[in-house]
Amino acid sequence: NIKPNIIVVLSESFWDPTVLPHLAYSDDPISFFREMQEKYISGKMVSPVFGGSTANVEFEILTGLSTKFLPQGAIAYQQFVTKPIPAIPSLLKTNGYVCTAIHPYHEWFYKRGQVYQYLGFDKFYSLKDFEDAEIRGEYVADLEVSKKIISVVKETEEPSFIFAVTMQNHGPYPPNRYKDTEKDIIIKGKLSSESLEIIATYTQGVYDADKALEYLIKNIDIIDEP
Repeated sequence: NIKPNIIVVLSESFWDPTVLPHLAYSDDPISFFREMQEKYISGKMVSPVFGGSTANVEFEILTGLSTKFLPQGAIAYQQFVTKPIPAIPSLLKTNGYVCTAIHPYHEWFYKRGQVYQYLGFDKFYSLKDFEDAEIRGEYVADLEVSKKIISVVKETEEPSFIFAVTMQNHGPYPPNRYKDTEKDIIIKGKLSSESLEIIATYTQGVYDADKALEYLIKNIDIIDEP
């Protein structure tokens, strides 16, 4: 009869930049993630999209359906989810869960505000619910998403299913997104200065995502719920 809280974090553009050849990093940008890999089940995921169309990744995760059979360039949320359909949140609701979606961007984007209701979510925290949040670069910091997840777990008496999509490390990756004083990883290698700056910006976002994951895990662990 134990119904554990279930938390899914879809981390924007999360990838291991250290697999790139001919580059040296001053520190491992995803050190906590690697600790988790050693302790728990892990693996690699092939994304159905690259360079955009995040909503189609969400659609596949939440429904188990493939976007392979949609017309090229189609966004499932915008053109095909027009009524309630079976999905993880709608299934869990029938088992006593409160289902919450979190994404610190506009609720109208990709019609998430409407589609999340069709998928069975009870609540949706969008950009308007992050008014006083820290901005890292151009978007709401990943750390703020972790804090929101923790607050939802604490405030919800019933078992929680939380689906969070981060925004901080969304591309493109201009060299001036983070100030030099904010960069935690120094990268050297046989690439043009422009390419190194792009990789440095991306890597800083991954580093922040890793720290946000660490904050989430350590604070969830001290909550007395399964």
